[in-house]
Amino acid sequence: AFAKNCHKHQVAVEDFEALFGDDDPEALAEHLAETNKNKLPYATDQDGFESVVITAKANEAINSGTRVEWDESEYSL
Repeated sequence: AFAKNCHKHQVAVEDFEALFGDDDPEALAEHLAETNKNKLPYATDQDGFESVVITAKANEAINSGTRVEWDESEYSL
């Protein structure tokens, strides 16, 4: 999603400059604000944390030959 959003931003800047020139930074900022409303969602820090915990616990279970087990304290910040 990050790379696609970066590409969309770059294309929006190029399109704006091709149509209106590059001498009005305020208008460009307004144009980009409208473009940013359609960005793809990013993963949050909580999403990243949860995926790391799940991956680490799955790896631990695979290496020890046991089931995945955890309590809520391991799964929260």
